[in-house]
Amino acid sequence: MRKVNVVGSGIVGLLSAYYLSQSGFKVSVFDAGPNPLTDYNKDKAGATFSGGNARHVSATETSPHASLSMTGQIYISGNKGGWLAKDERNLTLAEKAWMDEFELVTQSPDLFTQFTKTVINVNNLGKDLWRKLMAQDPDLFTNVQIQQPLTVFFLDEPTFKSENNVETAANPLYPPIPLTKKEIAKEYPVMANAVRKGIIAEGLVLDGFALNAISFCKKIIRRLQSQGVSFFWDTEVRSLHELNSANYYLISTGVRKQDFLRGTSSHQKIMGVAGVWIRIPNPGLKKAFKIACPYPTGYINGTLEGNNLLLSGGYGFIGQDYLDRQKPGIKTLFEDIKRNVQSVFPESFKKSLREDSLDERVCIRPMKPSGLGVFEVMEKGKSKAIFTGANSAGGFTQAPVLAAAVLDILNGKDSFLIKAFSQDKSLSI
Repeated sequence: MRKVNVVGSGIVGLLSAYYLSQSGFKVSVFDAGPNPLTDYNKDKAGATFSGGNARHVSATETSPHASLSMTGQIYISGNKGGWLAKDERNLTLAEKAWMDEFELVTQSPDLFTQFTKTVINVNNLGKDLWRKLMAQDPDLFTNVQIQQPLTVFFLDEPTFKSENNVETAANPLYPPIPLTKKEIAKEYPVMANAVRKGIIAEGLVLDGFALNAISFCKKIIRRLQSQGVSFFWDTEVRSLHELNSANYYLISTGVRKQDFLRGTSSHQKIMGVAGVWIRIPNPGLKKAFKIACPYPTGYINGTLEGNNLLLSGGYGFIGQDYLDRQKPGIKTLFEDIKRNVQSVFPESFKKSLREDSLDERVCIRPMKPSGLGVFEVMEKGKSKAIFTGANSAGGFTQAPVLAAAVLDILNGKDSFLIKAFSQDKSLSI
């Protein structure tokens, strides 16, 4: 039986382990964090488990950010509407190079368009594969509160018009449905006050869905364990030599452990962009939504979890740093998302403050300057290793595509992701 060691138990690692196990591989999973089934600790977990129990799946989740309108923003601190969330005096050479490459994309509309088309194509395939998995294995999706479609609320008409064009191009088979102020107030009564005050200007209904992601991942872990997959928690893998011998390795570790990529074009191209989460009582919404806000919050993703709303957003470039919630840049992200949430849901926000139930969380979005993911196939002696990740907030949407690609490679086939995610190899300052 062919053996695969998977390093990293985020959604990509878990879904890949699922696909591989279903196809007859003997799979072991290694993770530096504690067992989320018995010792859940958001402060020691990776990106999938450190944030809230929610993820969105859509065609633009998340498309590259380095558009022309972002020119210069990577060098501007969050309290001035930019992305920089660390002291510029402490930036490393690798971080500065990443920022300069991001800036280069903002000044190259053709490159940005090319990268965006790639990501949207992968996202649409991911959306299809998620729905195929729902049909084939519905037990995995019980009690994870699937919410569809997704509604986007806009604070101004210019952003609405721009994003309507983007979403229409991204969803040719299921174009978005515009919502007027009157329609929003009628169909979403809880938003009526924000509409009357002029806070909400327009809306779009998108083809997509949201679910309780941590609940889903725990179900996958239980399923894999029942099928004989071995999990090794609290096990930090520094090199592949530390692992039991295997035919193949899959490495999906987010921002960390990039030494595995040494010698490839992706080495030191994955940096951390912090995102923040808060929780408020659900004021009456019945499905997931987004709110388009100015940076540093950017899009707020809202997802139902029981009687609560989980709200995530924020883009704070921290590069190679570890998360520190006390740093000014991270505090700015929290302040900004709270200000936006309070303006739309004032009563629920106040109630959460009274009950001390905001449940503030931070996670790292692993990102390349281009917005493309990483899919590197490397030979390690007689073994083959695949490194994948850097899909930003789109990692959940793209996870089944990445898992299917891993399975193809280990079965001796090719994958379009190798070429698709290497379009930015020549992008360098």
